[in-house]
Amino acid sequence: MSENFLHFKIIEKEVNRKLIYENIEAIAKKKRISIRQLEIKAELSSGTICKWKKCNPTVGNLAAVAKVLGVSVTTLMKGAV
Repeated sequence: MSENFLHFKIIEKEVNRKLIYENIEAIAKKKRISIRQLEIKAELSSGTICKWKKCNPTVGNLAAVAKVLGVSVTTLMKGAV
């Protein structure tokens, strides 16, 4: 496994899930994209992002959302919006 992958897996477990969701919601709102539109563009199932309030997203899903929003995964995880 790559060092970056392991780094993100460690961070993933430590990050407040609610904060990730709130960051995504805030950035999407600024970009005038609904959560559902974001899920469609990131090729995620309906309701996937809302589930992140209760469980950790996968690194791949988080990366897909970050790409659609034009931000880094770190931004989504740390709240630098």
